[in-house]
Amino acid sequence: MPLSDHTLHPLVAETFRFSFFQDHQFHTTATRYVPKGRRNQNKNIDGAVRYNIIFSNGISLAQETAIPVIKELYRLTADSEAVCIRSVWVVERPNHGDAAQMNEEVLRHYVGKSFPGRIPGAAIRVFLASDILQPDERENLVAVAHSGGGGSLINALGPSKQHLPLCTLVLVESPHIEHAAWGPLLQLYDAVKRSNSRRPTRWASEADAMGWFKTHVPWKKFHPDVLHIISETYFRPDPALTGTVTTKTPVEQETACFLDDGTNLNELPYLRSIMHLLPTHLILGDAMDIWPKPIYTMISENIEADRAKLASVTTIAGAGHYVGDLISTPQNQKRRTNNNDAAMFLICDSCPSRNPESWPARYSGSCAPGHSLCLCLRVRVPGYDYDWDYDYDYDGLLDTP
Repeated sequence: MPLSDHTLHPLVAETFRFSFFQDHQFHTTATRYVPKGRRNQNKNIDGAVRYNIIFSNGISLAQETAIPVIKELYRLTADSEAVCIRSVWVVERPNHGDAAQMNEEVLRHYVGKSFPGRIPGAAIRVFLASDILQPDERENLVAVAHSGGGGSLINALGPSKQHLPLCTLVLVESPHIEHAAWGPLLQLYDAVKRSNSRRPTRWASEADAMGWFKTHVPWKKFHPDVLHIISETYFRPDPALTGTVTTKTPVEQETACFLDDGTNLNELPYLRSIMHLLPTHLILGDAMDIWPKPIYTMISENIEADRAKLASVTTIAGAGHYVGDLISTPQNQKRRTNNNDAAMFLICDSCPSRNPESWPARYSGSCAPGHSLCLCLRVRVPGYDYDWDYDYDYDGLLDTP
């Protein structure tokens, strides 16, 4: 089922298919999102600094799930005199969504094995080097990566330490870890593998499928706009049984992504070597709802060790790993109580309203002085209970209804 114009509104999307080789020949997509009638979208566009954004989604999140955040970013910068977002791109993971169907045959090689993070990394690298990305879209290019999408995006930049294609990197709940985390990550993989083996993969209809997703973590805590997009884009007719539906992203491929090939663990040393060139912002939730506890300890220790080099570190009280999928949007005004409860997109450090002293107490963060771009998402959705159901019993992780 394709994404409807009503759901996409006020954006328009253009999707490009491209191929690349990493172990095997793969195909994937890059989708460009811009507002309709964008000449009227920002009255001060000619005087504003123009930025372009590339998203790298985490595991289990097909590219369309970024749309509510993209809409919000355009909305929050629509009247800015200092900043304009020219375009936003999302590169699909090659074993997720529509790309998974394009690569159906080659993905059989990765069932029961690791789907290396370097493969989506190669997709991003090829996209950045392609003529799909127009010359004016290479200017002031900001990357926003969530979770495992962070390791792949950093992998796409390496090993270069000069002439980087980005002006800023924003890592949202991307694990700030290295090889010491290998053991706990294997525990997480075992837990995900057991949990996913019990997941249903076939339903009578999209409505029945959504009935299951809405009652299981992490999806049951997702914002209604994200769930609506999932209902329109995540499913396809099941070729094995006429009259039923299954997910475009095979559950075995989600599982394979959790078995790290070393990509994510290898990227922190490289990231540290380029932080002085690439302003890097970390955005974290304070709810420990996905990683084993030893990994949270390592993340905290590594961030403290790197804090002086990082452009900013922002912790969002009450939010967990899927903070971006809980974002407040204009379609849910009733869930807002005041401006402090809306998502805030902090871009230009010259704007007085961007003063950290004006932030609500529940937010914390700091930006390195002198950076012309401070891109941080600070999100809180009123009325949502962020006390998720994880109890760190590995058999129950990701499986509690």
